[in-house]
Amino acid sequence: NGSFRVLKHGNHIPNDREVRKSRFRIWFPCFNTRKPPFDNVLSRYAVNMAIDKEAIADVFGFSRTAARTLVPPLDGYNPPESLVIDVEGKSYDVLKHDPHGARALLAKAGYAGGRDANGHRIQFDLLGPGLADVRLRCEILQQQLRSALNIQANIATQEFQAFLERIFSGNYRGMTEYLDWGLYLDPNWFLSQFVTGASVNATGWSDPNYDDMLSKANSALDKQVRMQRLSECERYLLSAMP
Repeated sequence: NGSFRVLKHGNHIPNDREVRKSRFRIWFPCFNTRKPPFDNVLSRYAVNMAIDKEAIADVFGFSRTAARTLVPPLDGYNPPESLVIDVEGKSYDVLKHDPHGARALLAKAGYAGGRDANGHRIQFDLLGPGLADVRLRCEILQQQLRSALNIQANIATQEFQAFLERIFSGNYRGMTEYLDWGLYLDPNWFLSQFVTGASVNATGWSDPNYDDMLSKANSALDKQVRMQRLSECERYLLSAMP
């Protein structure tokens, strides 16, 4: 549920690998990329740029740091530092907290001022399991999106198993809370969740080019080459922003 897990058990002092593994986790919202308004990648960029991740991390305290990318920090792996796209002659770093740029991209997606072509304010689901810290994160996210983009995320929490069944079936319109710990210390743990047919992909997004890139990256025998290729996979994934 995102709470910090104490690693010391009895007289056991955690070794460096155990400590690093405990930190190999990330909270990130997912979009349903098959339903409006997030079937448009510009809308997804806008939301990501509107979220003040530093503010959210500050609320949850000592064990949280704001993430710009998907894969948590790992020795020997260098995630993308920025992702600059060009839209109608203007450049935007879609990994940056940039509310002004977010509003511009939302307008280019057809939702100027957070409203659709009929003037209706955008509303969508923001799902999460029924846990106290989840509710707080969702409320912060709801407020940030309302303030920055004038869009309304309607929070809906459910019993945990029902929540999982709903998001993995794609039976929602909007965004969902998601939190994951890597069970092994490798970027592939997170990147493989977005390959075509992955049972834990809550976004509906798939791309055969990404599947091929990840397969080739994992086939590299040289560790440095493999990590570089995995970083390129993450860049590709972030460019789709599921």
